[in-house]
Amino acid sequence: MRSRFLLPMLATTIVMGVTGCSDDGPTDNVRAPQAERPATLQYIPPAPARTTTVPSSAVPIDWSIEPGPGTLIAPRVIDAPDTVRVGTPFSVQVYSMAANACVQRVRDEVSTTGNTALIRPIVREDAGAACAQVVSLLAHPVTVTFTTAGRATLQVRGQRIDADGRIAPTDLTAQRTVIVR
Repeated sequence: MRSRFLLPMLATTIVMGVTGCSDDGPTDNVRAPQAERPATLQYIPPAPARTTTVPSSAVPIDWSIEPGPGTLIAPRVIDAPDTVRVGTPFSVQVYSMAANACVQRVRDEVSTTGNTALIRPIVREDAGAACAQVVSLLAHPVTVTFTTAGRATLQVRGQRIDADGRIAPTDLTAQRTVIVR
């Protein structure tokens, strides 16, 4: 006799438990549409995720804001040859951080003035999609040409996102030097 009442009560509890968890409102994983923006070069994840230390790079990078403990950056933010030839195009690979799976590379802007190449990687976050909270690297391949021999600078402009999701009010720059012969 008990089982006759227990089974319907258990079924009702299971259905209520499943339907009670449903929420048609927005969640933290759903992002509003966003315009194109500079790529993230430094990402400070929320406190519980801070387990990674700043990686060392074989090539020194000069930062406008030094990455501190817990700041995530690509192992090689600017990957380029140490020495290049005058007037010969060469490949540069810039790596940015994506704080979730909905961030996509859109394009990369490159301008050269004298012996300084300014690279601006541009990204966009997928409008209204449910985004897996997975930090990953985005590759931004570009081609640069210097026309004068000597020391040259590869400068990348992007942004820094802090643990609260706020974007730093000023552009973040990372730069390194190459020799042009």
